[in-house]
Amino acid sequence: MTMLALLKAGHFGPSVTVTAVGFALSLTTDRPLWLSGVLAAAVFTGQLSIGWSNDWIDHPRDVAIGRSDKPIAIGGSADDLSASPRWSHSAVACRCRWRRRRPDGCT
Repeated sequence: MTMLALLKAGHFGPSVTVTAVGFALSLTTDRPLWLSGVLAAAVFTGQLSIGWSNDWIDHPRDVAIGRSDKPIAIGGSADDLSASPRWSHSAVACRCRWRRRRPDGCT
């Protein structure tokens, strides 16, 4: 599956919108800027994984009714898509593991 198909399956536009709103709201707090960036990355990967899992779950129905706006319904592989959420969750897990090692205990 191509990167463009993955972004489309992840509902890129709405994912960016939700991420931007979350990032903007986090800037209104007294948290450091880097933490707002981490929040944005976590929200974005979460939104992508929701879109990917939605397309993966809906795949049989989308193929049956001939949806042409879903990447896996028009020839992409549901197996390729099922691995995608694992990548985003792995990135978040690595970030959480790194955070526990921080000496200042920043949350």
